[in-house]
Amino acid sequence: MANVLLPNSDRNQAGGRLDAGAVLEAVDFLGIKADIEIVYTAQLRTNGKHLIAKGGKHVIRLSTYIKGDQLGRTLWHELAHAAQSERFDNFLRWHIAYSRESNCRGYLGNKFEVEAREASDFNNDIRLAA
Repeated sequence: MANVLLPNSDRNQAGGRLDAGAVLEAVDFLGIKADIEIVYTAQLRTNGKHLIAKGGKHVIRLSTYIKGDQLGRTLWHELAHAAQSERFDNFLRWHIAYSRESNCRGYLGNKFEVEAREASDFNNDIRLAA
């Protein structure tokens, strides 16, 4: 199972707080193997972003301004992208496939985005944040 490093702060600026046990349960459910670092940032134009750092660690950036349920739904979405990237040989291959999907179908029609939205819509039984 992946190691998960949660943000240093117990709560983000909007008062949202991640549930460490639920996050580990979600990572296990999605079958993510590589380590994950979750950070809060004010530097996003979106609610969240998934990146791969050197060594293959997943880095998930979450906006410091989103609250409870939306914070959890955003984390589900970004964890789905982490799982997607692991299904490819490497992050670059996944990124190329993702870009092609966006170019052909647009953001909303991109199959990777559809899958990530479904992960955040249908996994409400594991609440990742409060």
